[in-house]
Amino acid sequence: MRTGSQAPLLIAVAGLSPRAGTTTTTVALAHTWPGPEAALIVEADPLGEQLAEIVGADPYLGLASLARMTHPGEPITPDILARQVQRLPGGEALLAAPPHHDPTRAVPAVELLTDPHGSWRAFGATVFADCGVPEPDSPAHPVIAAADACLFVVRAEHIDPEPAAQRILDLTRRRRPRGIVLIGASRAYAAAIGFPVLGTLPASRATAQALLKGRRARRHLVSPARLIISDVEVQLRAKSRDRLAPPHAARQNRPSRRDDGGLRIYSIDGGPMPASRPRPPEPVLVEPAEPSTPPPASEPVLVEAAEDAGHTGEDDLAAAESSLKLETEIANSTPLPIPTEVEPALRLRVFGPTRIFWREPETGESVEITSQVQPRIRELLTVLALHPEGLSREQLIELLWSQRPRERGGSALANTVSRLRAAITTVTGGQITSVLAEDRAQFRLSGVLLGVDYWDFTSAVAARRRASSDTEQADAARTIAALATSELASDLTDTWVEALRESARRTSLNALSWLATRNTENDPRATLGILETTIENDPYNEQVWQDILRLHARLGEKAELTRTYTLLTHTLADIGQTPSLETRQLLERLRHATNR
Repeated sequence: MRTGSQAPLLIAVAGLSPRAGTTTTTVALAHTWPGPEAALIVEADPLGEQLAEIVGADPYLGLASLARMTHPGEPITPDILARQVQRLPGGEALLAAPPHHDPTRAVPAVELLTDPHGSWRAFGATVFADCGVPEPDSPAHPVIAAADACLFVVRAEHIDPEPAAQRILDLTRRRRPRGIVLIGASRAYAAAIGFPVLGTLPASRATAQALLKGRRARRHLVSPARLIISDVEVQLRAKSRDRLAPPHAARQNRPSRRDDGGLRIYSIDGGPMPASRPRPPEPVLVEPAEPSTPPPASEPVLVEAAEDAGHTGEDDLAAAESSLKLETEIANSTPLPIPTEVEPALRLRVFGPTRIFWREPETGESVEITSQVQPRIRELLTVLALHPEGLSREQLIELLWSQRPRERGGSALANTVSRLRAAITTVTGGQITSVLAEDRAQFRLSGVLLGVDYWDFTSAVAARRRASSDTEQADAARTIAALATSELASDLTDTWVEALRESARRTSLNALSWLATRNTENDPRATLGILETTIENDPYNEQVWQDILRLHARLGEKAELTRTYTLLTHTLADIGQTPSLETRQLLERLRHATNR
């Protein structure tokens, strides 16, 4: 491998959600590493094998073979390490991880990269560690703690800015230099997340496949990746050369670049991010009974760590300089809907089929008006509800009318928006004429007139992450479980919604599991109800069924043991499976115990 005179670096790359593009980003950054030393990709994800499986490499030649040839604690020579390296189709060097590892030893990548001898540095290559989707206490977290820099891959459609920022804080408490690579995000999202955004990469499966397979049709991915990693390299080298250099020394050494008008890089180092402009006035009810109260000022992105919200820490990676025009656009970006104390006049439910409710002003009664709104209008409302930060005209057309020519898609959007206004005016008797916020840059639902269960759900998720006590966490978990009782946006069949849907499902199951483990002793009957709700969302999870069997036995409900096992048998038969031996043995033990 080519080595250079520069000291090798350890750069950890971590995703904040499954399928965020972490592996593709790692390969793209390693492929474009400016050197002069070589780049080496190390699979630090405890799950292992993913990259090797994608490209057809040998997962057992790499960290697994290295572990067989060495003993814990002893230095690893460059020659031994070199013999475990494979080449990806694009020429990138890979140290693959096996699908499983010896439980008596640390995760192979962690053992290598946190070695007190620093043996890997003698190899002379900068390491890009693909850490998967780590948690603060996960096996891959020591790699993040030991890294010279942490780059977080954030796919905007998978996670909202506030929980994304909180996860980054949780993973980098030791204040390692950190930066964000966005996948398919808007300027509003970039401005809201409150951490250094190094740049964006396209959310293109075809481009990712071309990179991983070594094909040439990948310039849309390689070019922005090269700009991102070049900035990272300059800043890390500057930090290692002279930590007493002037604040903008690294900037002076960066190569100049052309601003192509797209969201690539924005500057946030040297002070707080540009403040968002005040929210434009929202549409209000005709002849309101009381004077409207202005919405409260938006809170910092991070409640627990306000010093990180919109500020670059002294160790953070700074984004490259951009034009004044781009900074102005970010400063003028629209914030997310702000919750208000007043109950909105309209409610939109997107868990399950889309449903719309109107609160009668005289009686306060909630009346369903779903049938009075056309399906295409409901689809528009659902798409906007799942993107509370708003969507541009082009983005909406792409999501709703991608099969039509662009000009026809624009006409269809204009007609649908017009019909939406007419429908809302009709069903509310003229008291509300539109549920869209007055935003010239984007289409966005009004957070004043419209309440959305998905927004409440994401707020509860954020509240649970911020919770400082079990009581607060339990309240948030109950809210999550109460809202996510059905599949998210079940009316939509587009592939882009699958990631949001799966994320909501997993979040709900996690909340239910947390509640169940803490209620078992105090209230087994309530815990049983929680587990039965969990089964509705995850019907093939035998561990949950086993917990239900245990609770029925504890409550002395022998007949329910047979009924529950029969129901499990029928459920698994739908996917051609039968209850496991472990479940059958558990049933027999519980039956025997209840007969005593």
